[in-house]
Amino acid sequence: MRGTRIVIAALMTAALVGAGATSAGGARSVDPPAIDLNLVSFKLGKFDGKTVAFSATAGAPKTPIKDSASFNIFTREQSLSYGLGKGEFLTGDDLLEGGEVSADFGKLGEVEGTYEVTGGPIGDKDDKCEAFVRLRATFTGTIKLKAEEGVVDVKERKVKGYLLHAPDIDCGSPHEPEKAGRFGGRDPDVLSACTDGVQYSATHERRGGRHTAFTTGKIGDVRVGRFTTAQVTKKNFVSDEDHTAATVEPGGAFSGTGTYADGELTGDLTVELLGLPEPVALTPANASLRKGNHPDKCSQIG
Repeated sequence: MRGTRIVIAALMTAALVGAGATSAGGARSVDPPAIDLNLVSFKLGKFDGKTVAFSATAGAPKTPIKDSASFNIFTREQSLSYGLGKGEFLTGDDLLEGGEVSADFGKLGEVEGTYEVTGGPIGDKDDKCEAFVRLRATFTGTIKLKAEEGVVDVKERKVKGYLLHAPDIDCGSPHEPEKAGRFGGRDPDVLSACTDGVQYSATHERRGGRHTAFTTGKIGDVRVGRFTTAQVTKKNFVSDEDHTAATVEPGGAFSGTGTYADGELTGDLTVELLGLPEPVALTPANASLRKGNHPDKCSQIG
């Protein structure tokens, strides 16, 4: 499970740093080509309750997966990623045997060294796509992370992890319609709000759902993603049948209450985001409330 979270974090960062390749408002609905992916991931340890990992990907040209490198820091409710998307971070004659790893995160840190595949495979099947191979690997060199104040500082020279090789995976189109049974035969209630570069959403599904707050930014050439989540319950997300009013009180890393009416979320709702010294206000904000499978993007609200 922990390995899966690291893979997801790395792939989200790869998508984050490559986000400039398509327009959020005008992306064409086309099937992506098959993916040929190599990803190395090394768990650096747990520090002050935060799990820290380094990952780097090498995707084939003209595929949705771009070359990227990232530090991913996460707890049960929060995550913080520092990502690079320009350059080659994994190099070598045969990445399935080993190679060189190099990534310069500026004042946030650096990674310089080599990895060697030492065994495997670990598991052999992805639930959603075709087969992939996960091989044990060891990194030797220098890994330095000096995150923002109050987060974590890490320095390692030798760590264990794995290489994930996904040959010609075809996961289908991301624009395929949702299957009718996913939400128990009905679309969930979705509240979306945007303010000062932070997107908040709450999705009330039949089996629960999530409150999420997400923001992106840059520190030098490094893309930064911050994400906080909390479980939706019948008590902390209440909406009327006509989708004209709702109240949210997420708890956890969120504080306060938000009230939706007339296209606006008001109240005293705030969220803590890893790396930021103070909670971020989520109200007042332009907002939408509807039934659907996904939150509205900020460009679609207001």
